[in-house]
Amino acid sequence: MPRRSVEQITAAAHGALVDAERVVEHGTCWAAQRKARVPLWLQARRQFLVVMTDRRLLLFTRRRRALQASDLVIGKRYEAFTLERVHRSRPLFQVRVQAANDTRMVFEFRPGQRHLGGALVARLTPKPPPPALPSGDVTTAAREDTAFWGSPTLSS
Repeated sequence: MPRRSVEQITAAAHGALVDAERVVEHGTCWAAQRKARVPLWLQARRQFLVVMTDRRLLLFTRRRRALQASDLVIGKRYEAFTLERVHRSRPLFQVRVQAANDTRMVFEFRPGQRHLGGALVARLTPKPPPPALPSGDVTTAAREDTAFWGSPTLSS
């Protein structure tokens, strides 16, 4: 991406960011809202600027003029989306999601922006919970505590 557009994206995103939120990735993608029983190739896809922060997914419309914070189309937390399907085949990397309000969307990334699609998939993939300790197994908990923190000491 040209240097000027990177600066525009960063400046527009900072106008839409909340306190202590930072930009992690940015680039372009094709996106469309999926309608029931209508093939994707018949739906109107448009190109958007994607900004991924540490908390949210931001989508800006692409204009010929300088990008502004008012061009924000979507600004949702990652938890508002459910990952439905990923197509990694060429030429476009396709990510299908469902929003909290049952809206289905598809994001398509060109080969030069596949890393952005991968980062989106990583953010939307649910993380497995850490393994729980068996209840009442004090010796395992004490052993883990000792291994990490050193030998326990009594405070007076």
